[in-house]
Amino acid sequence: MENRPCLRVSQCYAQHFRAYLQSRRVLDTSLRLHKDTDDTILLPILPGSVPQLDIKHLQSTVDTSSGSICEITWSQSFKNKKKQTAVSKLEGVLKELLESNGEEWTEELRRDLPHGFDRHGDLILLSDNCFSHSIWMKFGCSLWSTVTEALGGGRLAKKSCISNNGFRSPVVVMLHGEQSWVTHVDNGIRYHFDVTKCMFSSGNITEKLRVARFNCKGETVVDLYAGIGYFTLPYLVHAGAAHVHACEWNPDAVEALRKNLHLNKVSDRCTIHQGDNRHLQLCDVADRVNLGLIPSSEDVFVVKSGICHGKCGEDLVQFVLQTFLIFRCVGTQSALSQHFLRGSQGETCGYALCHLI
Repeated sequence: MENRPCLRVSQCYAQHFRAYLQSRRVLDTSLRLHKDTDDTILLPILPGSVPQLDIKHLQSTVDTSSGSICEITWSQSFKNKKKQTAVSKLEGVLKELLESNGEEWTEELRRDLPHGFDRHGDLILLSDNCFSHSIWMKFGCSLWSTVTEALGGGRLAKKSCISNNGFRSPVVVMLHGEQSWVTHVDNGIRYHFDVTKCMFSSGNITEKLRVARFNCKGETVVDLYAGIGYFTLPYLVHAGAAHVHACEWNPDAVEALRKNLHLNKVSDRCTIHQGDNRHLQLCDVADRVNLGLIPSSEDVFVVKSGICHGKCGEDLVQFVLQTFLIFRCVGTQSALSQHFLRGSQGETCGYALCHLI
């Protein structure tokens, strides 16, 4: 086989980077992953997709000081997958279903099949850009049981756009099965949530890994927009935060957050504040503040300055993708307030990880 581009990573990070490459649609799914002689894992990348990867950002999410590896390389070691993929199996099953009912299989119907899906335990979550053709209505519920079985699941759901209700609630319909609560395991943390009421983003895996590597021992963290615990849990489980104030106004997310704190045995180190962050009654408590509101957290910058400890020192601000912000509260309250109200440096950092000191 010819040389193929790949991402070489330490085995402990393989699952997480595989999910990241899949979310960016650059993982070459036609090839098997390869375990090299040094116990690293080679993740095949689609030819021509290497420039899309920010290798420096990826490397910042692993602990290279302990010998962990994350690098772009080339290899001839890959083998083609012999096993039929779930999507190709689904195509064969549905083609047979239609033809056995006197319907013609067309290229239009093939394009209307899902090209990928999310899996949460035994629940398969389809995107909204599939099964839109009217012919599928002819088969009713039997279609969804067939799709579920072909994809190797026990339940099936389909998502569409995010609700514009302030809570960013998903619009998800259960197609097969009634129970909509799922458990997703990510970096050793269990996230339990209702897929019809709470969203789960696999695309922020690199940020969750980065947070998990923080040393927050003895620190108090305020997580504004905590959701179901995307970052609250890594702070508690891996980063060792002494206490986290988790702030969230979506009651469905709060319900899931309570379950997840109990599930991961960290309930005693977290206080949940349900309601609007702009009216949060916390003052001078935080060593670190976490923000993650899309598309912007700017409305509550003033709130953050009052939350932080009023210590002297330097301001450290970290912007990621213009939507995710962590700042460590080691400056005076007035300096932080002035810095964030100006906002010019943060807004101009674009899509780079930026440390402002």
